Amino acid sequence: MPTVNIRLYSFLARIAKAKEFSLTFDVMPTVKHLVEHLGIPHTEVDLIVADGNLVPWTYIPQDGERISFYPLWHTLPVPHLQKPPPEIRFVVDVNLGKLAKLLRILGFDTLYQNTFSDEEILAIGTQQNRIILTRDKLLLCHHKILYGHWVMAEHPYDQANEVIERYNLYDIIQPLSRCLICNTLLLPIAKSEIEQHLPPRVKTWCEEFFFCPTCDRIYWKGSHYEHMMQWIQNLKKEKNKA
Repeated sequence: MPTVNIRLYSFLARIAKAKEFSLTFDVMPTVKHLVEHLGIPHTEVDLIVADGNLVPWTYIPQDGERISFYPLWHTLPVPHLQKPPPEIRFVVDVNLGKLAKLLRILGFDTLYQNTFSDEEILAIGTQQNRIILTRDKLLLCHHKILYGHWVMAEHPYDQANEVIERYNLYDIIQPLSRCLICNTLLLPIAKSEIEQHLPPRVKTWCEEFFFCPTCDRIYWKGSHYEHMMQWIQNLKKEKNKA
């Protein structure tokens, strides 16, 4: 029976819980079926090398061949299997609600409802060219999905850091630009138009306000904004370390 030698790089080895090994098959599958056989969504693989040669998803390994799988490396000057989406827009699975809010804090178009079914997420992702963020590896194995990421981190801030790094979003963060509740873009509004709705303390010091035209929520740069900006600065420091 034909044998293929596998080498997984970076976090792909963590997903499969193995780094270098061999597999034997009655009939050798394509490299796409092979990587999903290992429990790795195809959305996480950006480069496949067969004995030193770049190969496409449809490639069928030869007996004894060494196949190496690589995740996305932004600086690698080679053709990528994963093409970048036309826009950075997300749809987030139901078990990642806190991540969805953090992405909106950072200004990213992020659809989320805690009632979304897998079918709805799949339809939104494919029809609107949105990046699907999920903790469900099986969802990302659907053949229709072009853009997606299996979120490995467990804590929301770590998850946000992971997504920012995965898609290299450091330079397009726009805090206080999107409603945290409904995802609508915020608009500036004069203090005089909403003063009657403001807490007394806020009236005494704040002059810059934004509102959501969809749900009428009002936003201003309070202490929460300072904490948010510190977090964003820490994010960018991590980029500079890389």
